[in-house]
Amino acid sequence: MRRQIFRTLLLAIALTLSAAANADTRIVEVWNCKLLDGKTIEDVQRTNKVWLTFVNGAVQGGGVEGYVMTSVVGDSTGFLFVDSYPSMAVWAEARTALKTPEGLAADAGNISVSSCPSNSLHESTES
Repeated sequence: MRRQIFRTLLLAIALTLSAAANADTRIVEVWNCKLLDGKTIEDVQRTNKVWLTFVNGAVQGGGVEGYVMTSVVGDSTGFLFVDSYPSMAVWAEARTALKTPEGLAADAGNISVSSCPSNSLHESTES
């Protein structure tokens, strides 16, 4: 009986640690972009703030983080949008929300100031 209780306790601890480790995993989407003629990085930051506000309001629990990244050293002809989602489910929910009329309107701002021809999706685990 003690052995069974000990095994159950070990299993519970292992599951708890596993859940805690998975809680630090995020989905990160990176877009490679260039400014459109006459637009500034400040325009990008302004329109991305509108996009991020919409996405966080549209997905259950929010938790989406967004960054506009510019080069400090190296190729400075473009910039990156880096969006971090709490889970793949939240990423998928955001994709669905962005297809609605409200989502298309929120995304229109980013499209009006930048061209982002390629992206990649990553799983990120905190070290």
